[in-house]
Amino acid sequence: MKRVLIVCALALIAMHKVAGQDVQQPKPSVQNSKAEQADDETISFEAALVNTRVSVRDAQGRFVSGLTRNDFTVLEDGREQPIIYFSQESDQPLRVAIVVDRSRSVQTVLGRAQNAVHDFINSVIRTGKDRVCLVAFDSAVYLVQDFTDDSNKLSSAVNKLTAAGGTSVFDAIYKTSRDKLTGTEEARRVIVLITDGDDTTSNASIEQATEMALRNNVTVYAIRLPGENSLNVREQQGKPVLARLTETTGGRQFHLDGGQGQLAGFLNKLKEELRSQYSIGYQFQSASSARSFHKITIKLLQPALRAFTRSGYYSRSE
Repeated sequence: MKRVLIVCALALIAMHKVAGQDVQQPKPSVQNSKAEQADDETISFEAALVNTRVSVRDAQGRFVSGLTRNDFTVLEDGREQPIIYFSQESDQPLRVAIVVDRSRSVQTVLGRAQNAVHDFINSVIRTGKDRVCLVAFDSAVYLVQDFTDDSNKLSSAVNKLTAAGGTSVFDAIYKTSRDKLTGTEEARRVIVLITDGDDTTSNASIEQATEMALRNNVTVYAIRLPGENSLNVREQQGKPVLARLTETTGGRQFHLDGGQGQLAGFLNKLKEELRSQYSIGYQFQSASSARSFHKITIKLLQPALRAFTRSGYYSRSE
């Protein structure tokens, strides 16, 4: 069978992905005939890009804007990579899944969770630009409202939530990433998780949940609700669990233990971060196996600043 070698321009970013992880590919030349395409068995790409989004915060947790590519060093699996593409993005559309814990463990604070959804919709989402779906979970995971930019539909859906059952946090992240946030569109894919972080009934593990999010380039942000006394050991409840889910995917968590003023502050920080992330691209290195994980490390010239991005990406040979 014929083998076609396609070389792309390094500056191209809006391209199809390899393995669903923002490894950017060029499209085959339109000059290739259908017969040639049907005869192709292997396509090799020499200049695909890995594109990752980065948030930079100072010691007080404030987002830092105005940096240039010279402020960043990118390493993949410990090896420095030349930055080929760099921008600070502020207008990219959002595809957001709001994932709400409706289990018995948050029964007394479910109203706070519903208020958080209302405030997020009203303060962050842009009609005609962004789209949001609402997912709820207890022992199982439910799609309550599919993607829409209609705030009334979303508000009506969240108002109907009641508390029942166990807590399947990991199943909710896994299934939402797999079923609702896949695709190749150039939108920023985000989960806003509202929970106490005390998983009790998931079939998926935390490792499987974070892997599925990474495979689909989903960033997880968490609003941590106060929870009741848990029987889980400390490493499997609340703050440490949500730290793993958020930090591995490049997000962060907020602890909601105050009133509406505190929530408004959280949402302002989240809005600023979602609107002003850096996009950094470098040349994709060949996958070493059919299930290859590549670790991404971002370093900054200014030691007082810290970069937040996904921990890496999964690739496979095409």
